[in-house]
Amino acid sequence: DYQPLDGLVRFAPGQTSVPVGVSTSAPLPAEGIESFFLGLADPSTGTVGPEATITIVPPPSKIGFTKSFFGISEGDIDPLPVTITLTLSGPASAGASYRWRLSKFPEPADRDVVADTGVVTLAAGATTSSFEVLVKGDRVGEENESFFIQLEDLVDLDLLESAYTATLFLTNDDVGVPSDD
Repeated sequence: DYQPLDGLVRFAPGQTSVPVGVSTSAPLPAEGIESFFLGLADPSTGTVGPEATITIVPPPSKIGFTKSFFGISEGDIDPLPVTITLTLSGPASAGASYRWRLSKFPEPADRDVVADTGVVTLAAGATTSSFEVLVKGDRVGEENESFFIQLEDLVDLDLLESAYTATLFLTNDDVGVPSDD
């Protein structure tokens, strides 16, 4: 991720330091942190100090939902899975797990879902990952429901600004009962 450099560095009389430019390319998040050495050799006068270590730190990957809205009809059987998909701005540098959470106000989030929290795992090199939210089927007349889906514990990841939360919408499919449409 850097261009090898070979050149001449000139110090003016009384000058004790000179900047040296090193061209780097944008590292991929999957590459991790990289280091190389920069050293001076063959001084015409004076002595040369130790080599310098140059470290290239890749930018953090960004994660977000592939869309802002996920929906399903509630159904009459248990459970119905809703697949929630995440996308990364670059390949994951290492396998990692993160928490997801549903929230619904004022009612608790677990009313019509099997679990309101869980874990999503990203494999090393992956650019997408999915998890399922299991929806409880019933024959109960009720209003449609919305849940916010949030990601938590995002170590070494930033959120994509356009997709940092999503909504899970459960449509009441029982005939003749009220809905909030």
